[in-house]
Amino acid sequence: MSHVSLSPTAPQHPASLRMANEMHSDLVERILPFWTSMRDDEKGGFHGAADAAGVIVEGAPRSLVLMSRILWTYAEAARYLGDPGLLDHADHAAAFLDRHFVTPDGGACWSVSPDGEVLDQRRLTYGLSFLLYGYATHAIALRECAPERREAIRHAEAQADRVFRFIHTRCWNGDFMAESAAPAVGEEAEFETPFRDQDSAGFSMNTHLHVLESVTRYLLMRADPAVEALLLQITANCRHRIYNAGTRHLDLYMDPAGRRLTDIASFGHDIEYSWLLVETIEILAAQSERPDGYAWLLASAKKDALVIADFVLRHGRHPSGAVANEGYEDRIVHPETIWWTQAEAIVGFVNAWQLSGDEAFLDAAVAVWDYVKAEMLDPSGEWLSRGRDFITPTAGTFDGSLVNPWKCPYHNGRAVIEVGRRLLRK
Repeated sequence: MSHVSLSPTAPQHPASLRMANEMHSDLVERILPFWTSMRDDEKGGFHGAADAAGVIVEGAPRSLVLMSRILWTYAEAARYLGDPGLLDHADHAAAFLDRHFVTPDGGACWSVSPDGEVLDQRRLTYGLSFLLYGYATHAIALRECAPERREAIRHAEAQADRVFRFIHTRCWNGDFMAESAAPAVGEEAEFETPFRDQDSAGFSMNTHLHVLESVTRYLLMRADPAVEALLLQITANCRHRIYNAGTRHLDLYMDPAGRRLTDIASFGHDIEYSWLLVETIEILAAQSERPDGYAWLLASAKKDALVIADFVLRHGRHPSGAVANEGYEDRIVHPETIWWTQAEAIVGFVNAWQLSGDEAFLDAAVAVWDYVKAEMLDPSGEWLSRGRDFITPTAGTFDGSLVNPWKCPYHNGRAVIEVGRRLLRK
């Protein structure tokens, strides 16, 4: 099945077309060539780190998050561009994941060395969600771009099936997604989280957000009532336990009873959720046999998306148009401009414009893109981790690097693809 989008399409607009064409060129001429240069044909997979100048850091660990996001990016780019040649890079990433990360029960470790030695054996739900996202998208891309590769399609589908079963049985506790997989018989419990400042006994917005997108993509790969039922439960958690209608933003961390542990807003996660929620309900509607087509749920999701986008529009932006990291309704407390926050803001504001017709949202999306062009595009081809106006001489290596366990082509790659699909009709 091709990309699903049931949202009303806003009329073409000169500013939107200019932005969409520039972003399309950024994907083809800069982002994909940069990440192709990170490919490791000697050891397999892709290099795990590159410094601020784009120089590969030899021997750097390779994270499940980075490798899975690279797999997703090349598979989705192949779908978007209709280019089967990009599947070679997706195949290359998938083979490294198959060989060195995935465990016999369908789980996966957190990080390995370039030679495949396990460095961190924890099976964290956050990382597993991206593995599912990557495998499911790989299977869909193979179906669409290389239908003759039947064995490869079956393998990618089987890998996605195994990871989904693991998440469903070992991470979902019947109430919410735990931060790490429950131990099997004979294993020691390691209930940990990849996020700082989080009580590992509770649960996080971040993990649920990415499980939401990965199970949504898996449902697109394999329409099944059991998958639909789990996705509905995850969606309900996001809408009623994580989204706070009173504050108009997501709660970051909750204790096991669902009580929030902090009231700060993460503007990037908020705007990302606003459009992902609508996409999830659209795909549920398209894949379901329900006669009502989830019309009531879609209407509610669109309403929430506009409220959240408006909150970020009014309270999360700098005068430059860029979106800050974290803050409250009355003040920004972490003003740094992170690359992924800008990517998600562009899509979220475009989505809000398409839903409402309010050009203030389009203006906001264009302003973010103009900020990215001015402050984040690096000569190497990749986006900087943060805007140049927020990079200081004392910034750490991690913050300044172009590739690290978290810095990847998924957010900006997805943004340019999503904008192209919505505005260029690709």
